[in-house]
Amino acid sequence: MLLHWIKNKPNRFLNQRTHHTIRFLSLGFILLGSSESQAAFPLAARGATAAVATESEEATQAALVILKKGGNAVDAAITAALALGVTRPAASGLGGGMFALVYRARDGQIITLDAREKSPAKFNVEKFKDVSKNMQDQPVQKGRGITVGVPGEPAGLAWLSENYGRLPLKDAVAPAVELAENGFVVNPYLHHVIETHVNSLREEPALASLFLLPSGAPLAEGSKIKRLRLAKTLRQFGKKGVQAIYQGEIAQKIVQTVHSAGGEMSLDDLASYRPIKREPLKRVIQGRTIYTMGAPSAGGLMLIQMLLMFGAGPTSPLHSYGFNSSQYFYALLEGMRGSVVDRAYVVGDPDQGGFVLQAYQQALDSKRLRARKDLITQRKSRLSSTFATREGGTSHLIVTDAEGNIVSLTTTINSGFGSHLVARDTGILLNDQLNDFTLDSDLVSLPSSDLKEVVGDELNPNRPRPSARPVSSMMPTIIFAGDLPILAAGGTGGRRIATGVTQAILGRLIFGCEANACVSAPRIYVPGDSSVFVESDIPVDVRDNLKEEGVKCIHENFMHTSVQMLLWQYKVKGDKTISAASDPRKGGCALAY
Repeated sequence: MLLHWIKNKPNRFLNQRTHHTIRFLSLGFILLGSSESQAAFPLAARGATAAVATESEEATQAALVILKKGGNAVDAAITAALALGVTRPAASGLGGGMFALVYRARDGQIITLDAREKSPAKFNVEKFKDVSKNMQDQPVQKGRGITVGVPGEPAGLAWLSENYGRLPLKDAVAPAVELAENGFVVNPYLHHVIETHVNSLREEPALASLFLLPSGAPLAEGSKIKRLRLAKTLRQFGKKGVQAIYQGEIAQKIVQTVHSAGGEMSLDDLASYRPIKREPLKRVIQGRTIYTMGAPSAGGLMLIQMLLMFGAGPTSPLHSYGFNSSQYFYALLEGMRGSVVDRAYVVGDPDQGGFVLQAYQQALDSKRLRARKDLITQRKSRLSSTFATREGGTSHLIVTDAEGNIVSLTTTINSGFGSHLVARDTGILLNDQLNDFTLDSDLVSLPSSDLKEVVGDELNPNRPRPSARPVSSMMPTIIFAGDLPILAAGGTGGRRIATGVTQAILGRLIFGCEANACVSAPRIYVPGDSSVFVESDIPVDVRDNLKEEGVKCIHENFMHTSVQMLLWQYKVKGDKTISAASDPRKGGCALAY
């Protein structure tokens, strides 16, 4: 079933199929290109030295150039992140935030960096609640400045450069400057995103001038976009580092723009922002050591819970069901529903209350997860809740270099085009990340849970409050067998990140799928209610079987979500093959050499 799907899956945006043959480029990259309707860029690649996978052809190429020039994985990741901010403006950029997981090969160190946006110190919660409720009907409105969090991406990238990079920051920034100055081509996916948001883009002149024709129509595929103001800002960032964004003229323009739209960010909020080096969420399961993001991420919670319940190898009961069978999907959706409920009870900003870390660990208790698994296998589990959230799009990238260093990094401005606010004369598109807080009214019918004993009266750890980082599903992940990396992954798409990345990782660990199959296979998404979204490529008989189990299936094309993945395979220690894959849903690119 899986092989049939891989060979025959049409892609709306790429006009290609993912039946792969090996091709060689003059640069020495080993690529897995399509044998039919070859795309202009590869979705999968193999090499023995280094690899990059991102959602943008330009970002992947720029990162490879930095590696070839002597930069390490951190330098190349910074380049890729900034290039994504230029070429994928609806998803990420300097006005957003990020999580990063870094593996330093020389000493085996794992670094987990939280550069998530945070609410201003004088954040008006009641005002936010009013604006947030109105935004359900009017996504772009006058008070949207209240949804802008203090950006974290520039501080996070500068911190990585200073502590773990090899090249000067300006060298890592240079390719993004060049892209913004010389322009990039509107690909099919970006055209689709612009078309989707055309009405709201018309309301913001700074965005309309970039992405729309004078008539107000979306730029056509193949059009060229130059972001000259952003190029100037990027150049200053490369020269002055974090001070260029968080102090001085650019900081003043960010604050002025937020205030003009009803927000309350101050210069002190910007100047005092710091990324946080956190402990990774770590578990050893069946000989696999998994490192992923802990709180304030909820994505890592779902991944670890699913692996603890169902295992991380071919002895898993999921293996006997068959990859992407109806039994497999049923077990997944019930397990994931449990994680959705746990998220509501235990995940919040760990710096806002010590109970979060305690409750997070309790949610991973093996005994309670075994009991949950038993209910699922006995068809007695019907966990469901109504749990609203407004998480949106993101960008993910993975880089590994010749020394074996690895960076898995997810960056976001939240909704498509964030808050639709552009800081005057800077080209910085500001996030609307504070919409990721959970209002009490969002928890309409949350089931009872044993975790109440841990959280006590704190029934909404992700409630809006000043100086807090809202919960995210972003989950950069690296997995080891012994002391050798075997998998790195991450994804995009708001709350679809957790379900998408988890399914891709299960595809490898349990079924042994290759990277391109893991990221491109059809998926399900479990929202905060009793329904399940199923991708249209899931066979009809599988969907019918799920319906017979009482599952309410909603068909959806998951075009706004993607997974990036690297795999390592070893013959003898030191002799390895790296496979890189980018999800076809958003038209990414993978390169290796």
